[in-house]
Amino acid sequence: MVNLSIHNGILTVHLSELNAFKTTLRVPLAQVRSAELDPRELEALSEHFNLAPYPQQFEYEDLFGKRRVLWTVRNPERAIGISLEGTYFDRLILEVPEPIETVGSLRRAAGFR
Repeated sequence: MVNLSIHNGILTVHLSELNAFKTTLRVPLAQVRSAELDPRELEALSEHFNLAPYPQQFEYEDLFGKRRVLWTVRNPERAIGISLEGTYFDRLILEVPEPIETVGSLRRAAGFR
C-alpha cells in the first residue's frame, strides 16, 4: 500500500521501502492526466503480474503503443489508476488506504473531475 500527498503542485507517491530503489516518486500535477477508481486494466494485468505489496515495473503494449507502468497492488478493491504524461511512467496502479478520497483530492488538485 502506498500513501499519496500533494504539496505545492507536486504529487508525491510514498512507496513501501521494501524492495524499492526509490522510496518516493514525485510528479508535477500538470503531468497528471486522469485518476480513477477501479483501473480498467487491473483485472487483465493481474493475471500476468503478481498482486504484491511491493512496487513492480513493467511494460505492455496496447493500441497506443508501449506503456510503462508502476504497479503496487495487493488488494484490488483499494486500487486506483493514475495516467501520466511526459514522465518515465505512463500509468500508476496503486493500492491506497482510502481510494475514493484519494481520487477525489487528486482530481480537485489537478483541476479536473
